[in-house]
Amino acid sequence: MASLHDLFRAPKKGLPMEELRQAQMLADFGLEGCAHARAGSDRQVLLVDRETLDAMELQPGILRENITTNGLKVNSLQVGQRLRMGEALLEVTLVCTPCNQMERVRPGLRKELWGPPRHVVPCPRRRHPPRRRSHREAWRLTCRCTLEPSSPA
Repeated sequence: MASLHDLFRAPKKGLPMEELRQAQMLADFGLEGCAHARAGSDRQVLLVDRETLDAMELQPGILRENITTNGLKVNSLQVGQRLRMGEALLEVTLVCTPCNQMERVRPGLRKELWGPPRHVVPCPRRRHPPRRRSHREAWRLTCRCTLEPSSPA
């Protein structure tokens, strides 16, 4: 089953991503407090899967993603597909092709990225009142994303 692995936001453009334990997702805007969030934009939230990061020996957040997933092949998502995360309903809006920013992470990384991450936008409809959920539940439900340490298996 897919799960939320990490949450990040850009406190200001150009600064390193800030890791979060929880975040408020705002409909048709993005992550509250993220410098890249914008009303009406098709690029409100960026998803990258942990498996891609691991295969490329990259740390979560380094690609400036807002959400790192585990167990979800982000590159298999289709534009228009919807995902529930916490209490947010997200819609995939476009494929984010690797840009020159990737060269700041590692020379040649832009070419290494065989499958681009996906951008999603929070949908305006709310179906459930806000409540805290563990990260294990977050993927299956619907505007507040919570990340808590996972218990040892």
